[in-house]
Amino acid sequence: MKKTKNWSTKKLVLFSIISILLALFVVELTCRAIFWLQYGQHHTTLTVQWQPRWISDTNLIWTNRPLYMESRQQFQYNEVGMRVRLGDVRMPVKQKNDFWVFLFGGSAMAGMGSNKDGDWIKITGVYDHSIDESIDGYLEKILQAKMKGKRVLVFNAAVSGHSTYQSHLRYHLLKTFKPDWIISMDGVNEPYYLNETESVIDYLKKQWDKNPAQNFIETTWTQKILHTAFYFLLNRSIYNIHENTRIANVRDSLPFYQNKWLQHKTIVPSETLVNKGLIKAIDSYSNQVTGFIHELEMDKQRYLLLLQPHLSLRDTSKLSVTEKATYNYYYSIANDTSVTFLKSIYRSFQHQKTNYGEYCSMEQVYSWQHQVFVDYCHFSKLSNEKIAKEICTYILSNSTVRPFN
Repeated sequence: MKKTKNWSTKKLVLFSIISILLALFVVELTCRAIFWLQYGQHHTTLTVQWQPRWISDTNLIWTNRPLYMESRQQFQYNEVGMRVRLGDVRMPVKQKNDFWVFLFGGSAMAGMGSNKDGDWIKITGVYDHSIDESIDGYLEKILQAKMKGKRVLVFNAAVSGHSTYQSHLRYHLLKTFKPDWIISMDGVNEPYYLNETESVIDYLKKQWDKNPAQNFIETTWTQKILHTAFYFLLNRSIYNIHENTRIANVRDSLPFYQNKWLQHKTIVPSETLVNKGLIKAIDSYSNQVTGFIHELEMDKQRYLLLLQPHLSLRDTSKLSVTEKATYNYYYSIANDTSVTFLKSIYRSFQHQKTNYGEYCSMEQVYSWQHQVFVDYCHFSKLSNEKIAKEICTYILSNSTVRPFN
């Protein structure tokens, strides 16, 4: 203190700056050590973790970010963007005794619980499923129990929001791994209406442009700040506190929101008149399915394509309490075009499924006695397990037992 008492203002300011920088340096080193202890074993980095879950992709428009660990640390994505258990990020070399199944599709196949927007999560209280409680986890477990002499590995290549076009292209990019079976569940994320000059790619690019992940701003200064372990750990801690509070609030408010929408009068919109945009969207979906099947059969690939079920087609006499509430909520926000599209493709492919190879409209799901959906298209844990059992039966029957009949 005596030494610094007679220092000039300039010297004191310089000393203060150096002291602060040294303190920040020590804090950053400490935070990097903490980050390494928490994340290092899972082969991910600060650069990966501070960015959104999805990444822009030249071919797929968007896809899962390789090595990214989900914020609740239930799973992460491997080097090719497949959902895997923590740390299992490298694609293994396929052995002679291996039996590999690749899953494609959107958020339901990816293991999503309930949509977090609007009132969905407030009505259902269901967050994302763990791998063990998703279709991929159940399928691997059930197949392994039946195939004692094999090492069964089920790889989940589904990406939230992906359409048939993207699932097809994702298969094309990953088929070099030579999976034994391909299972893809699509249909809900298709464009419901296409303008005269609009393509599926145009529609999907518009969807991606609306995604907050696409608008994530990267500048020199934000990169320098965000790449610090201190900022990351602080931000993640705040996020976790917010999520824990949100989960607690959702649990407390669940009875209120369920009762609110149970009492709401269901008004099912009438199907819109057939128009050029709707017809183009339906024809586009048909073309995407047939194109996907054509490549699969050209590759002599064993496969099963599934038309993803939707709450709007559920047998209303079988609705659980939660499903009834979500059913009413869905129709309070649904538009005529989306309802018409979904019902049209279901009817079309239900009656013409024999013309589309190994394709299934999953009609049995709509009459299951238990709760099938947690929201408009995502499944309960029991439904995930039953869907996995149906797929397993089909695979083990060598395609002779048609699933979901």
